[in-house]
Amino acid sequence: FVQQPTKKAKALAYILYDANIISKQNDFTKLTTISPMGNGNEAGLIGVNMLATYRKEVNTIVADPELIKLAHANIEAFLVEADKLEYLAKDNIRLWLTSAELAAFKMAITTPPEPEHLSRALMYIDRAEALSPGNPRIYWTYGRIYISAREFTKAHEAYTKALDIDPEINLSRQYLIKFNETF
Repeated sequence: FVQQPTKKAKALAYILYDANIISKQNDFTKLTTISPMGNGNEAGLIGVNMLATYRKEVNTIVADPELIKLAHANIEAFLVEADKLEYLAKDNIRLWLTSAELAAFKMAITTPPEPEHLSRALMYIDRAEALSPGNPRIYWTYGRIYISAREFTKAHEAYTKALDIDPEINLSRQYLIKFNETF
């Protein structure tokens, strides 16, 4: 009981704070094999970190076919682990939102996007929507998914729905404006 959380904390620190995080992401699977307690939260945290890294480094990744392959492999490894946590973390909205966003990122760096990537991303975001249907972030994520799938009408509908949910959230308005300017 004392040693397992220490191993998990060490593995988490290694993954989250290593300078060469893009090439180290597959190591997150260590977390789920050390101890099952809290895997939904820790996997969600790992996914958020992966997503932030990939978004920050998107130009570097898409310019290098090897990094694209590595990103695909890392995202797939994460999604496989997330699927294993479905029962344990069924109410973990962060895990499902992040899984949907990572699946959308995978679609965005795939030319052309594969239909099974879309269905997988939608599966995750549908889980999140079931947990929090009034959350604008759900619809921002739907928008990203549909942009990655090149389904721009559905993306526009998602961003519009986010704004309709709560017109006072300025980020929803900004997403819709940026979408309209870009597409």
